[in-house]
Amino acid sequence: VGTTLGFIFSWQLALVGILLSPLFIFCGFSSHKAHAGYEADNKEATAISGSVLSEALANIRTLHSLNLQEEMSTNYMMKLEATMKGVVSHGSKSGMTMGL
Repeated sequence: VGTTLGFIFSWQLALVGILLSPLFIFCGFSSHKAHAGYEADNKEATAISGSVLSEALANIRTLHSLNLQEEMSTNYMMKLEATMKGVVSHGSKSGMTMGL
């Protein structure tokens, strides 16, 4: 419907839109592929950091009695570094594919 209306009102612009549609399809496909790959990587990294957090919360009394809060916090932050690198990389890729 939109293409027909485009041809009726401005056939030049509709022709440009039709010619550029393969580029739009390619950009959408590459964006989808980047998101799918990111989800798999992020899921694993988040699971690892989540297990550290779950262990810390389950043993909160032991951590407090042995004064291991700082060590556990440092361990958790190190596990989050992998997730953070993935987020920054994915944000860059996503921004570039959306920018096209």
